[in-house]
Amino acid sequence: ALFLFFVASISDYWDGFLARKYNLETTIGAVLDPIADKILITFMIIGLSIELSSIYFGMIGGLMLVREFWVAALRDLNARQGRSDATEVTSLAKIKTSVQAR
Repeated sequence: ALFLFFVASISDYWDGFLARKYNLETTIGAVLDPIADKILITFMIIGLSIELSSIYFGMIGGLMLVREFWVAALRDLNARQGRSDATEVTSLAKIKTSVQAR
Protein backbone atom coordinates (compact mmCIF):
# COMPACT_ATOMS: atom_id res chain seq x y z
CA ALA A 1 0.00 0.00 0.00
CA LEU A 2 2.85 2.37 0.84
CA PHE A 3 4.51 1.59 -2.48
CA LEU A 4 1.28 2.30 -4.41
CA PHE A 5 0.78 5.56 -2.51
CA PHE A 6 4.38 6.55 -3.27
CA VAL A 7 3.98 5.77 -6.99
CA ALA A 8 0.70 7.72 -7.16
CA SER A 9 2.27 10.71 -5.41
CA ILE A 10 5.34 10.74 -7.66
CA SER A 11 3.29 10.37 -10.84
CA ASP A 12 1.03 13.24 -9.73
CA TYR A 13 4.07 15.43 -9.09
CA TRP A 14 5.68 14.68 -12.47
CA ASP A 15 2.39 15.15 -14.31
CA GLY A 16 2.07 18.69 -12.96
CA PHE A 17 5.76 19.48 -13.33
CA LEU A 18 5.91 18.43 -16.98
CA ALA A 19 2.62 20.15 -17.82
CA ARG A 20 3.94 23.45 -16.43
CA LYS A 21 7.42 23.03 -17.94
CA TYR A 22 6.16 22.41 -21.46
CA ASN A 23 3.15 24.74 -21.14
CA LEU A 24 0.68 21.87 -21.58
CA GLU A 25 -1.72 22.98 -18.85
CA THR A 26 -5.40 22.54 -19.68
CA THR A 27 -8.61 23.57 -17.99
CA ILE A 28 -9.68 19.95 -17.52
CA GLY A 29 -6.29 19.14 -15.99
CA ALA A 30 -6.60 22.07 -13.59
CA VAL A 31 -10.02 20.79 -12.53
CA LEU A 32 -9.13 17.09 -12.26
CA ASP A 33 -5.75 17.42 -10.51
CA PRO A 34 -7.14 18.69 -7.18
CA ILE A 35 -9.89 16.06 -7.36
CA ALA A 36 -7.31 13.31 -7.87
CA ASP A 37 -5.34 14.67 -4.90
CA LYS A 38 -8.47 14.60 -2.73
CA ILE A 39 -9.26 11.03 -3.77
CA LEU A 40 -5.70 9.93 -2.96
CA ILE A 41 -5.75 11.62 0.46
CA THR A 42 -9.28 10.38 1.23
CA PHE A 43 -8.42 6.75 0.61
CA MET A 44 -5.18 7.07 2.55
CA ILE A 45 -6.99 8.51 5.59
CA ILE A 46 -9.77 5.91 5.41
CA GLY A 47 -7.25 3.08 5.01
CA LEU A 48 -5.14 4.24 7.95
CA SER A 49 -8.21 4.76 10.14
CA ILE A 50 -9.36 1.22 9.46
CA GLU A 51 -5.89 -0.33 9.80
CA LEU A 52 -5.03 1.49 13.03
CA SER A 53 -8.54 1.15 14.53
CA SER A 54 -8.01 4.58 16.06
CA ILE A 55 -10.95 6.83 16.86
CA TYR A 56 -8.57 9.78 17.24
CA PHE A 57 -6.98 9.24 13.86
CA GLY A 58 -10.47 8.85 12.40
CA MET A 59 -11.63 12.13 13.95
CA ILE A 60 -8.56 14.09 12.80
CA GLY A 61 -8.80 12.49 9.38
CA GLY A 62 -12.47 13.42 9.24
CA LEU A 63 -11.64 17.05 10.00
CA MET A 64 -9.00 17.04 7.26
CA LEU A 65 -11.50 15.62 4.78
CA VAL A 66 -14.17 18.17 5.76
CA ARG A 67 -11.65 20.94 5.07
CA GLU A 68 -10.72 19.40 1.71
CA PHE A 69 -14.31 19.18 0.55
CA TRP A 70 -15.07 22.69 1.86
CA VAL A 71 -12.22 24.09 -0.24
CA ALA A 72 -13.53 22.16 -3.26
CA ALA A 73 -16.99 23.66 -2.72
CA LEU A 74 -15.53 27.17 -2.49
CA ARG A 75 -13.61 26.63 -5.73
CA ASP A 76 -16.78 25.46 -7.45
CA LEU A 77 -18.75 28.43 -6.14
CA ASN A 78 -16.08 30.91 -7.27
CA ALA A 79 -15.86 29.26 -10.69
CA ARG A 80 -19.63 29.56 -11.13
CA GLN A 81 -19.41 33.24 -10.27
CA GLY A 82 -16.61 33.78 -12.77
CA ARG A 83 -13.95 34.30 -10.09
CA SER A 84 -11.93 31.10 -10.53
CA ASP A 85 -8.69 32.98 -9.86
CA ALA A 86 -9.86 33.63 -6.26
CA THR A 87 -9.17 30.01 -5.29
CA GLU A 88 -6.33 29.06 -7.62
CA VAL A 89 -4.09 26.21 -6.54
CA THR A 90 -0.88 27.73 -5.20
CA SER A 91 2.52 26.30 -4.38
CA LEU A 92 1.62 26.54 -0.70
CA ALA A 93 -1.44 24.36 -1.32
CA LYS A 94 0.71 21.77 -3.06
CA ILE A 95 3.13 21.75 -0.13
CA LYS A 96 0.19 21.35 2.28
CA THR A 97 -1.05 18.33 0.36
CA SER A 98 2.41 16.77 0.38
CA VAL A 99 2.86 17.33 4.13
CA GLN A 100 -0.66 16.14 4.87
CA ALA A 101 -0.02 12.89 3.02
CA ARG A 102 3.12 12.11 4.98
